[in-house]
Amino acid sequence: MIDSQPIKIDFEALSALAIEAGNLALTYFGRVSAEQKADRSLVSVADQAVEQFLADHLGRRYPQAAILGEESGSNNIQSDHLWVLDPIDGTAAFLGSFPVWGVSIGYMFKHEPIAGLFYLPVSRDLFFGNQHYAQCNTDGLPALTPHSIDSHSLLLVPSNTHRKYEINFIGKTHSLGSVAAHLCYLAAGKAVGVLLGQISLWDIAGVWPLLQAVGGVAYTLDGRPFELKTLIENKKAQQPLLVAPEWYIEDLVKSITLKSLLS
Repeated sequence: MIDSQPIKIDFEALSALAIEAGNLALTYFGRVSAEQKADRSLVSVADQAVEQFLADHLGRRYPQAAILGEESGSNNIQSDHLWVLDPIDGTAAFLGSFPVWGVSIGYMFKHEPIAGLFYLPVSRDLFFGNQHYAQCNTDGLPALTPHSIDSHSLLLVPSNTHRKYEINFIGKTHSLGSVAAHLCYLAAGKAVGVLLGQISLWDIAGVWPLLQAVGGVAYTLDGRPFELKTLIENKKAQQPLLVAPEWYIEDLVKSITLKSLLS
């Protein structure tokens, strides 16, 4: 029988699991090398070990749910209950011994992101929440509010931005190496927007509910609203995305152009 209600998430238990997974990742930090996957992204034994740890624990605690991991995939991605794992979001930063990387855990019910969590082991910052409430450590994150974009405003971008995009943005751009961290900092009001490449479900599932709670939305660069559940069907976003509060979207979309469209 298929459950008609989402799983009730125990954030205290889920946070403890993420912290334990982060501590496991730290035992590899600065000590492992990478292999290149078929899509040319990087993976290490740390990614694989952390994902297996999370999958084992979530599988025992929530046997009714399927698990989709970046490294292991899933044989039941259409399940009503789906855990989406990115064991180390920011693998390149992790392998380079830079601090901005973390453990991402997302829960989706009937293809909708319901709850999620992102833990940065080096800084020990823990972001978590659902569609209605977001928190960083012990502090609730308030709804985002409009401000004028000026020279001090921050747009967080992918590390390959200099090769792929032409950006005419009045403020500053910065890349920290982790999609989930970028989105958490947006949710915390540290940036006005986040430019994303052609992401996969695990890149964003753990933090998307937090963004919904504070007023973040996603659009494609041609100005169309984007729904996260389309990643289940398409595996990857079909084009780059811009995530921001609604009131910034139009101006930010106008300021970013794919270099391939300029030739």
